[in-house]
Amino acid sequence: MLMVMAYAGGHVSGAHYNPAATLAELLRRRIGVGGAVVYWVAQVADFVGGAAAFLALNPGDRAPQEKPAAREHSRPESTPA
Repeated sequence: MLMVMAYAGGHVSGAHYNPAATLAELLRRRIGVGGAVVYWVAQVADFVGGAAAFLALNPGDRAPQEKPAAREHSRPESTPA
């Protein structure tokens, strides 16, 4: 899916759809460190904004659910042969 996105809109954004893609471009020396930092800040801000929008549009109980108690597995005692 990332390749489809890269071909569809990569000419506009440089295909910086996630921090890993930005790191790859930095390692290939297609962008500088300053450009990579700008993209990373934008990507994190986008994530936070998206998460905030999701939580605002999906109200409800967000309290962590208790995990059920772990079952104890009993092993049959071995009898001496």
